[in-house]
Amino acid sequence: LADLDPSFIINVRDALTAAMGLITQSDAYYQYSKDGKLLPSGEFIRRQFNSNEYELYVQDTWKLRRNLTVIAGLRYSLMPPIYEANGYQVNSLQSLSGWFDERVGYARAGKSQDNVTPLSFTLKELEGGRDLYSFNKKNFAPRVSVAWSPEGDGDWARKIFGAPGKTSVRAGFGMYYDLFGSGLVTNFDRSASGLTTNVTNPSASLTIANAPRYSGFSNVPSSIVIPAPAGGFPQQAPDLFAILNGLDDRIQAPYTMNLNFSVSREFSGSWLAQVAYVGRLSRRSLISEDVAMPTNLVDPSSGIDYFTAAKYLAQNVRDGVDIADVKAHPYWENMFPDLRTGTESATQTAYDVYGWFLPDATYGLYYLDVECYPACSKLGQYAFFNRQYSYLRALRSIANGNYHGGQFTLRKRFSNGDQIDFNYTLSKSIDLASTAERNTTGIIINAFSRRQFRAVSDYDMTH
Repeated sequence: LADLDPSFIINVRDALTAAMGLITQSDAYYQYSKDGKLLPSGEFIRRQFNSNEYELYVQDTWKLRRNLTVIAGLRYSLMPPIYEANGYQVNSLQSLSGWFDERVGYARAGKSQDNVTPLSFTLKELEGGRDLYSFNKKNFAPRVSVAWSPEGDGDWARKIFGAPGKTSVRAGFGMYYDLFGSGLVTNFDRSASGLTTNVTNPSASLTIANAPRYSGFSNVPSSIVIPAPAGGFPQQAPDLFAILNGLDDRIQAPYTMNLNFSVSREFSGSWLAQVAYVGRLSRRSLISEDVAMPTNLVDPSSGIDYFTAAKYLAQNVRDGVDIADVKAHPYWENMFPDLRTGTESATQTAYDVYGWFLPDATYGLYYLDVECYPACSKLGQYAFFNRQYSYLRALRSIANGNYHGGQFTLRKRFSNGDQIDFNYTLSKSIDLASTAERNTTGIIINAFSRRQFRAVSDYDMTH
């Protein structure tokens, strides 16, 4: 493998694993009752999720003048949290937002992730239990629109606006809230620790010598299946480097602000021309991010963060720099002193490791931080990663997007046997993930630098 192009090593590694029939990962799902009793295989608890929503809308119209009308309204939405009717509802004792912030704090201070408070879970009905998210009580959504038909008194005004009723100027603004769907809760409930517990074996401990081989589609090798953890609440998630879903209890109802402004003018011969601006601004959109991703650990001595140091190695690998020409970098020399050998600096050894796995730089960090191969940082194992979770996807209200469009319309109404309709739009849409809010698969790749994912929307159409 060392002689292969670094960008191809991962593909070869995965192909060889499959060719040799190595089974390196097992996922076990265990079901429990509320009292912590493990259910027999095939049995499950039927959940019933309930929700209540209340809406109120008031509106009035004011004709300030015969050619000027204003309409204003206000919608108020009450959205109590969705809940499980029979008490089979689990939440983490800590807020996932607070837990993520704690991880960020230790990383910025140059401290190990082993200092972070372990995540624990309990039932809503027990001490420390709470709703899945807060009761949204401030969802006021105003609407206002104005319609004006200017009337020209002078010659120039009549040429511009035409006869009364020939020109129309309109503007509008409205806020619109989205309700949380049941999909949000059921997605979280699939891996609710303590009721539906999913455990994955730590595959990094397996080698070609000891990994079980494929022997049949329904033959599950028991040697890599993690036994069911003890039931009951409260329950601390085990240190299994698991891959699970979570739910940020600070999520709030997403909303959009829609804007429009248009000027239309009728001409003789049944022709009409219109120019308009249309905007849509989305805020607090739901999107996922991995709150357990390896942190951007800062070196207190140099003030350099991990992403900067990893970028230095990655760029050198991409440029094909010979390892002997890789200059010492303060981050690697300070944070990973045990990587130094008699012939290589710590930076050069790290460069060698990252060269094996790029473009998957995270796997290079995994080898250093979790496997401690060739050596861990001076903070020890799990300075960057979290022992409990290798991946904890949490749905959060942190996305936003902006759409701005200019529209032009030229229309000839049906007369004398024909009609014409020409429309043109020039627009731009920018967002973080290009996924609909009903779709929970959108994810921000780097939770520590979300704006890196901000770009022109996948569905953007300039013309």
